Amino acid sequence: MMSLYPVPIIMMTKQVPEVGSALESQALETGAVALAVWTPSGPNAAAKNGDAGLVRTVRAMSEVKVVRRRGQLSRATVSALETGSPPASASVRPPAPASSPKTATAAAPAAQVHNQTKPAGTQMAPSGRIEIVAIGASTGGPPVLQTILRGLSRPLPVPIVLVQHLSRGFQSSLISWLSDSTHLKIVVAQHGMPLEPGVVYLAPDDRHMALDSSGRVALNSDPPENGSRPSVSVLFRSVAQRYGPHAVGVLLTGMGRDGARELRLMRDKGAVTIAQDEETSVVHGMPGEAIKLKGARYILPPERISSVLEHHVTGSLNNVSAAPCR
Repeated sequence: MMSLYPVPIIMMTKQVPEVGSALESQALETGAVALAVWTPSGPNAAAKNGDAGLVRTVRAMSEVKVVRRRGQLSRATVSALETGSPPASASVRPPAPASSPKTATAAAPAAQVHNQTKPAGTQMAPSGRIEIVAIGASTGGPPVLQTILRGLSRPLPVPIVLVQHLSRGFQSSLISWLSDSTHLKIVVAQHGMPLEPGVVYLAPDDRHMALDSSGRVALNSDPPENGSRPSVSVLFRSVAQRYGPHAVGVLLTGMGRDGARELRLMRDKGAVTIAQDEETSVVHGMPGEAIKLKGARYILPPERISSVLEHHVTGSLNNVSAAPCR
């Protein structure tokens, strides 16, 4: 359907799915941009029950112009990346112009990817020692997360902390689907939990996730930030304060601006920062805002993010090269 009649798809069920539900996994695998539990009494009741996010998602998706997918970049073809100088003198490439302010795709054809190639024989210098990777995503995020995590040649030797905006009740299905398709250990973060290398920690339903001064998980029920709980901003801010230049921040597709200012904060602190490009974002709100704030050192499609993560975390140069920003 998505190849012939591309439309933004929100899959709805009448009850919270069972753990590992094949239906939800198949929906994510084939391009659904959001999952939600249907409230039979309608959107007004949904809003009263705390599901106003569903109403916002449906309204936003009705305005999204979906671009037909005709191909997908192979990680083996990745040969050029966007990089930048420190924020004070940064000149970050703006996203490519689109026919609509909201554009949705799952993978951009090679001809549509805007990158700068480097002179032959030059390579990107690795950053300092990285101790953690923080990722934030919203609408359209699950398939992008799968692409990035599955693109890693092996589990990273550092923990990954993740905020993915989801309707309540779908966390178990997301973890099951990502675990099965990436072969990584993915768990729901718990308060006070120490972080282990190679493990992905997903913020729980309706709780903010931060990291305390010792690097352990710190959950709280403070008011929503940027309309969300868990909030990417809360996570990124704590990572910036705790890890400074020893972190990587990745901001992916999503509505609004959750995490945008904090990605810039991470960059100001010396962290490596990545924003998903417009061409592959279902909604370029969050990463687009970060780019406007010059918070992104790299502006990349998902297929390239894996290589950049491995390079900065492990020093691997597989399929990685770069040129200065214009």
